Amino acid sequence: MRPTAGERPATPALFMLLIIFVAGFGVVYAAALGEGPGARVDRDALEAQAAWQLGVPGPLNDLLDTISIGSLGLAALAAVAIALWRRRPDVAVAVVVVLAGANVTTQVLKEVLATADPLALNSDRAFAEAFPSGHSTAAASVGLVAVMAVAPEIRRVTATLAVIYAVGVGIATVALGWHYPSDVLGGYLVAGAWAAAVGAVLGLRSPGPWVASLRGFAPPAMIGLIAVAVGLVLVLVDQAAGEFVFITDNTSFVVASTLIALAGALVIAVVAAQLDARRDL
Repeated sequence: MRPTAGERPATPALFMLLIIFVAGFGVVYAAALGEGPGARVDRDALEAQAAWQLGVPGPLNDLLDTISIGSLGLAALAAVAIALWRRRPDVAVAVVVVLAGANVTTQVLKEVLATADPLALNSDRAFAEAFPSGHSTAAASVGLVAVMAVAPEIRRVTATLAVIYAVGVGIATVALGWHYPSDVLGGYLVAGAWAAAVGAVLGLRSPGPWVASLRGFAPPAMIGLIAVAVGLVLVLVDQAAGEFVFITDNTSFVVASTLIALAGALVIAVVAAQLDARRDL
């Protein structure tokens, strides 16, 4: 069936997102492990140990404890069950591929990049096996497969919850000193790449018209944009009035957190919008 007016194929868009995410992964890797401002922000944000300064290490540790091999297995079973209940065995297979592919890829990259230096950056980062973040990959991939598995009517709400969870986990790993901000961004990009690739293949196997629009996914995307706006306002007010000692002492952490929120929101929102374009999936 040919797309009608206002319809366009989303499978090419998903393949384009895959390329963008892979390229973005390379850019983040180069920026974080080089010697420029990105590397300095990365290091300073980690060294802030913000969770202890803010007095919230306990709740943040509890949040990160939600991620384990067992919880990933439960997430996979839940997503498969939902897809099969919707009589979509192809989607059930897809969610397993995304979860397994994204998280295995991150673990392999951790090992490879801990010993290899493909860009000859000669990094002196404290944590050799940190890039990309396993927790961030897991959180983003769980959110994306949830969006893929649920009925179209609740995909947008699911995407919003997925963004909140993934961004919370990402910022928590930095605040607790577990990961550099770049590790978190790398994890989001790995999860997004797998979801985009599998979603595109899923669309090719079930050809039909796509009606793709980001407007319906404004709520999850806005989480990142609002975070950036709030972060900028806080930094500017602090520069002008000097009222927020934490921000003065931890500008890098504030900047990194806003970037994490923006990246997590956009990666999940744009992939979710394209997955949602096929209302019969």
